[in-house]
Amino acid sequence: MTDAAVRPQRARRSLSADATPPPGFEAPSLPEPAPVVAVPAPVVNGNGHALEDRPLGWVRKPFGAYSKRLQDIPREGYHRRWINDDKGRVNRALEAGYAHVKDKDGKPMVHHAGTLAEGGGMKAYYMEIPLDWYREDQAVKDSRRDEIDKKLRRGEVEGRVIGKDGAYQPTNAAGGAGLTMK
Repeated sequence: MTDAAVRPQRARRSLSADATPPPGFEAPSLPEPAPVVAVPAPVVNGNGHALEDRPLGWVRKPFGAYSKRLQDIPREGYHRRWINDDKGRVNRALEAGYAHVKDKDGKPMVHHAGTLAEGGGMKAYYMEIPLDWYREDQAVKDSRRDEIDKKLRRGEVEGRVIGKDGAYQPTNAAGGAGLTMK
């Protein structure tokens, strides 16, 4: 309430039933007071900031709940991934054709990703490569894996003879030597 609204109330309270008002005094007619509405106190965090100050659309995420910490922003025609800057991996990725994905300020997107074995913080960089190059790289990896699978099916293990030299000799469903893959 303002002081102007309080003064007439004080004047009315100061008059008792047996007291006579001074000459020329006219009691002002006051409007009925508005009902008191409880206004909740603003919720504040430990830093004293009101939670109502959060940006529009902000959604509370419980601390400790599962959440994806590294965002994935797809781009048509590109394969994107986070690459840890450990043992020169980011430089090797750049040599292989990957490029840094930039944020709105034009800086490479980077995130803390753990601790290096030799100490210090490890960073992960968000990088991308054209999808055609990515598929070519995957084909090279697949061909190497396919060759290993063929050798295993034939019973060849890096120059060792199966069943001899201490090399493992698997048995198939019929009880004979060799692998059966479906």
